[in-house]
Amino acid sequence: MILLKKCIASQIVEAGMFSVELDTTQDVAVKDQCAIVIRYVNSNGIQEKLIAVVNCIDSSGKGIFKLLSNVLTNNNLKIEYCIANATDGAASMQGIYNGFSKWLSDESPGNVHVWCYSHILNLVLSDITKTSIATASVFSLLNGLAAFFKESYQRMAVWSKATRSDVKHRKLQLIGETRWWAKEEALSKIFGSIKSTDGLYIELLISLYEIETSEHFSIEIRSKAKNFKESMLKYSTLLTAFMYLRIYKITSPLSKYLQTNGMDLHKSQQLVNIAHKELQHIQRDVKGLKKQVDAFIINANNKLESFIDENEEELDITIETELPKLRLRKKKAFEELTKDDPIVDPFKKFTVEIYNNVMDKVVESMEKRFIKNNQIYMDLACLSPIHFDDFNNGLPPNFLSALAIKLKTFNKDITLESLQSELLHFASSWNKLKISLPKSYINNDTSEDDENQDDDLNIFENSCNEKKVCKNCAVCCFNVLMKYKLYSDAYQQLTLGYKYLLTLPSTQVML
Repeated sequence: MILLKKCIASQIVEAGMFSVELDTTQDVAVKDQCAIVIRYVNSNGIQEKLIAVVNCIDSSGKGIFKLLSNVLTNNNLKIEYCIANATDGAASMQGIYNGFSKWLSDESPGNVHVWCYSHILNLVLSDITKTSIATASVFSLLNGLAAFFKESYQRMAVWSKATRSDVKHRKLQLIGETRWWAKEEALSKIFGSIKSTDGLYIELLISLYEIETSEHFSIEIRSKAKNFKESMLKYSTLLTAFMYLRIYKITSPLSKYLQTNGMDLHKSQQLVNIAHKELQHIQRDVKGLKKQVDAFIINANNKLESFIDENEEELDITIETELPKLRLRKKKAFEELTKDDPIVDPFKKFTVEIYNNVMDKVVESMEKRFIKNNQIYMDLACLSPIHFDDFNNGLPPNFLSALAIKLKTFNKDITLESLQSELLHFASSWNKLKISLPKSYINNDTSEDDENQDDDLNIFENSCNEKKVCKNCAVCCFNVLMKYKLYSDAYQQLTLGYKYLLTLPSTQVML
C-alpha cells in the first residue's frame, strides 16, 4: 500500500499540476471520514486516484484545509500546484471568509472551484424556495394538496370528476426534497405557465368546495378542504406562485440543457449568462408580476362563471384581488425612538420582504456559482474542436487571457500572443491531424505482427463516449499533441493549456 501511494505521488509530481476532489461521510462508527482524490494528467491519460481516507476531527473549512495540506505534505506534493478543487456546497466548504475553498485559494492563488453546473443550479432553485416562511408555505401547501387527494379514493374520485376532460394532468405532483423539478411541476400543474392558462386551478377550487360542502366526508376532512381552498384563494399565494413561475420560466430551459449528454461548455456558459441577465431584468419588476396575477384572476373568474352557467349551481368561491390591509400595533412611547416606522402598505411589504428578497438571492447565487469563473471557462471552451471553425477570422483580443495567466504558474515564458498563435495554427491543421487517430483508444489487438501498431502512442484509456474516438473533443486534441510529440516545440504552450483543462475536475464531487 505504501509503495502504491509513493508510485501515485511520483506520477502526480511528474504531471506538474493536479486538482483535488474531497468529501466527508460518516462510517459505521459514526466518525467523519474524508476521502481525498487527486486528478492529474500524465502520458497514460487522465488519472483520478484515491490518495487517502482520513479521520476528520475538525469539519470547519480551516480544519479540512489543514487535513488536505497534511496529506499533500506527507506525499511530497506542493499545494501551490493544485489548480482546482471540487467539493459540495456546504458553508464550511464554500464560505467566503472561512470556507475550505478560501483557505486553499490563499495558499494556491488562482485555484478554481469547479461546480457541477446542473447540480448547483438545482440547489439554487431549491434554496430560493426556502427564503421565508411565506415562500416555503406555498410549496408546503402544494404538497399538502397533492397528499390530500392521493390518500383517499373518495377524494380522488371528486378530483377525477372535476378533471375528467384533462386526464393527462389529473394527478397532482408531490414534492420531494431530492426532486428539485417537482416544485416547478407542482406549480405548473395548478397555475399553468406564465403565458398560458392551462393549469388546474379552477378544477382544484371546485373539488375542494365540493368536499367542504359534502356530508359524505367527515368534519375533519371538510375542514381541511376549506382551509386548503381559502389558502388557494389568497392574493398572496398567487403572487408568490407566479413569482416562482417567472423564475422557472428562465431557469428551466437552462437546467434541462445542463443535464444533456454532450453538453458544450461554451454554450453552457452563454446560456448561464443569458439566464443571469434575464433574472436581473425582472429583479425589481414587481409591477409586471402584479399585472400577470391580475390577468390570471380575471381569466379564472371567467372560467368559474362558465362552470356555474353550465352546471346551474352556486359556488361560494371568491378569489382575492388584492392583499388584505395590515393591522398596525400601537407603539409604546419608548419604542418610537428605537424602531423605524413599519411598512403599512401590504403590497410594498410583499415587495420588500418577499419579492426583492427572493430575486436578490437567485441573482446573487447565480453570480457566486457561475459568473465568477466565466472568463476562464470561456477560454477553455475555445480549446474544443467544435469551435475551431469560428477562428477563421482570428480570435478576439482578450480570448485566452485568463488561461494565459493561470498557465504562468507552470511556465513563466507564456504570453497571450503566443498562446493565441499556437491555437490558431493548431485549429487550422486539425482536420488533417485528426485523421491519424485510431477508432478506439483501447487497443485490443496485441499482435506483434500489426505493422500499424504505434508503440510510442500514449493514449487515454477512459476517454470519449463508449470507448470510441470522437475526433472532436479536447481529449482527442491532447492525444494528437502527444502522439506526434508536438508538445516539445510547435505547441508547447497549447499542450500545457490542454493539460490544464483535462486536469480540472469534470464535475462536483458527490461521494
